[in-house]
Amino acid sequence: MKEIASEPTGISVEIRLINNAKGLKASANITLPAEIGEITLKGFRVIEKEPGKPWVGFPQESYQKDGEWKHVPFLEVSPRAKRLIADSILEAYRRFAPLASEQIPSRPQKG
Repeated sequence: MKEIASEPTGISVEIRLINNAKGLKASANITLPAEIGEITLKGFRVIEKEPGKPWVGFPQESYQKDGEWKHVPFLEVSPRAKRLIADSILEAYRRFAPLASEQIPSRPQKG
């Protein structure tokens, strides 16, 4: 399922609902207005390991070094921008999440 919501901040959110046993509930892309033209950022995740407490994971690169996983963010944004982006994504998720349980089958956990 793919839905697009536009927030009062001017941030447009494209969200794909997922039902994953590890807590991944949605993936999201956002489009930000800018003087030079719109900027689209891809790879956000909505994670909900505790019912009713979803949070937004920002795009990151993960790699293994010396046997340990490292995670490096793709974006560096101010705390205010981070909060606005996360709030916009969570609002879109909450708007469309009730549809997830009825329309989206659970993905089996890889293991």
